[in-house]
Amino acid sequence: MIKAKFYLTLASILFGCFCLCPAQSAPDKSTKIFVGLPSGVADTPLSGRLYVMFERNIYAQPLQSRMPDEHSFWLATDVRDWQPGTGLTLAGDVISYPFSAADLPEGDYAAWVLLDTNTVERGITESPGNLYSDAIAVVIRGDGTSDVRLTLEHKIAKQEVRGTGFLKEVKPESRLLSDYLKRPTSVKAIVVLPPSYYRTPSREYATVFVMPGFESPYTAALDGDLQIRRYGMNTVGQEKIFVFLDQECPLGYHGFVDSENNGPWGKALMEEFIPHLEKTFRMYRDPSTRFLTGQSSGAWAGLWLQINYPDQFGGVWACSPDPVDFEQFLGINIYGPNANLLFDESGVPIELNRFLSDANRVIGDGWVLNTFEAVFSPRGADGRPRELWNRETGEIDPDVAAAWRKFDLRLVLQDK
Repeated sequence: MIKAKFYLTLASILFGCFCLCPAQSAPDKSTKIFVGLPSGVADTPLSGRLYVMFERNIYAQPLQSRMPDEHSFWLATDVRDWQPGTGLTLAGDVISYPFSAADLPEGDYAAWVLLDTNTVERGITESPGNLYSDAIAVVIRGDGTSDVRLTLEHKIAKQEVRGTGFLKEVKPESRLLSDYLKRPTSVKAIVVLPPSYYRTPSREYATVFVMPGFESPYTAALDGDLQIRRYGMNTVGQEKIFVFLDQECPLGYHGFVDSENNGPWGKALMEEFIPHLEKTFRMYRDPSTRFLTGQSSGAWAGLWLQINYPDQFGGVWACSPDPVDFEQFLGINIYGPNANLLFDESGVPIELNRFLSDANRVIGDGWVLNTFEAVFSPRGADGRPRELWNRETGEIDPDVAAAWRKFDLRLVLQDK
């Protein structure tokens, strides 16, 4: 699920500090953090998750951080009805990774703050409307005299997708999704047309639906030739139309699953989006000429679609998919007696899973493990996805695990 650069970061993290601790240490040791919200950046009170980031790289720029690690320390807290023209001091309800405000190692840092108010798009550093500060140079001292003052003075602008004659953005609104989610919702994609498309106006083409990996947006198809080479777009065999699909949603990646939390993405794709494409572009309408490919989360989505709509696709090429057997979910059998995500049978911490769980608590919705719960878990009484595991003890909830069975690809195939 996580990109290659994530694994490079993770390898060094496993030798570092694994802790998620509230900033409740003695005041004389805590870094004092004040965040201002000027009246000019918003007209109404704001609610969302506030992130403060300390970067070891003193030349780091805002919006570059993707996750906390041994080089990037995150603190987060949820704010509600924050009045413009006021400020707040981060207090004891702050969560952090991998250090608390009291335990930040001494040294020089670049620091900045971001307020995530966008509830309809994932990706805190890309979502339009989110506020952020300049990066400032700070010195952290261990005697409690460090004082960090940040101001939310910039807003992330909406980025317009600029296609070309051969790269077309399509984003028809989905009635199925809009009705379910109670807000206008579209299925989005970049359509990559073959070189001969305009030279041979009567020719039709086979179609390949491409689903990128986690944190790789559909607009990456516009970024140079990396994706073109990765998925072999019009460089192997006969020319084809490629459709680079968007899998992002507020709670992470929907995987084109009809889920209680994300909505009927599979039905929207099959019943609305593909018919729309085939009316708009010169695609063969024979299901045997539709193909699927993807990497990581996109690979899992490709397998899910091929398995659940076997008569609508001619084949799937899935590269390093997310877990396809939940008896081996991050090395854990979630159905087993006394199943635990964070500790093995001897009580020894599973460091990778602890990192994923703890970092996920700071980042919040839309990242890694929360994405799985949004797709596979039933909706709880609070309107949120039910949690598979206890964030402190690691215990697996057997009722939630049982609900995951219908998304366990091994069991789905076994039962067909």
